[in-house]
Amino acid sequence: MARKKLLAHRDWSGMGDWVLTMTVLKMVNKQFPHIDIFINLKAKDRFASVSYPTPLPDLVQEIVREFDVDIKGYTEYDYIPNSGEYDYVSGHIGYGRNGGNFIEEMVARFRKNTRLDLRYDNKVFAHYKEKGCGYDNTLCDLAPYFLIQACSKMKKLERFGKDYGFNNMVHIAERLGLYGNVIQVGQKSDYLIPDVDRFLSVDLDVLHRLMINSLCFVGMDGGLGVYASHHGVRNYIIYQDEDRFSWTNFPDRVQIDGQYKESGEVADIIINDMKGYDEKAVRENYCTVS
Repeated sequence: MARKKLLAHRDWSGMGDWVLTMTVLKMVNKQFPHIDIFINLKAKDRFASVSYPTPLPDLVQEIVREFDVDIKGYTEYDYIPNSGEYDYVSGHIGYGRNGGNFIEEMVARFRKNTRLDLRYDNKVFAHYKEKGCGYDNTLCDLAPYFLIQACSKMKKLERFGKDYGFNNMVHIAERLGLYGNVIQVGQKSDYLIPDVDRFLSVDLDVLHRLMINSLCFVGMDGGLGVYASHHGVRNYIIYQDEDRFSWTNFPDRVQIDGQYKESGEVADIIINDMKGYDEKAVRENYCTVS
């Protein structure tokens, strides 16, 4: 059978959405192994003052290149061609906000745009291709530790939208610190939680090792939580009101409606759940990396 070519892209460049996109493309690998996938490495930056296509951020490009999805090649189109070189063009691999699971909606949109009969498979998730880096003394010295996010990309001090607020996250970090070390992850531009270790704007390999050796990840709806869910890391996502829960009901995720909860109550929910969490799921390899 002659091999077909698919050009896949997203209009926006968020880390979490690209992790979800890789899961959709992994389903393509499994269901249509005769199709070669090409990914466009440019997208519009919806959070900047410009809307023209720019190169995907370095971390997103690492995800595209280092996840266990079979990709034939890469393109850098400013504007996606509708026909010609490719047998199928994905269109924007996105989702709606109508109550459906985001990945399932992405598959449905992909199916409509390409006319390929791709079926959603709730057992398929894309993963980082582990490199066997060996023993890591830094992580061993810090374990056991919680990973925490200081703020969302909106960088609000108090609750606003999906952002639970930096001040609340500081209080949660203080409470978690009674039970283990706390490590802040995120961007260098984020607010800094006092008196904790930090790994900010790290590359994908470091982020992966931090994740898989942690007790859990605590944060808000976004890329870090999606990454944790895809890699079997317990994660607590705060301030998704209950109407949103069905959208991001991913594996290993505890969703906390923080709309009316104070930070101490949220911290208690996390701590009590961790105490009751099956010990088999708490990693024994704190001093190892993948």
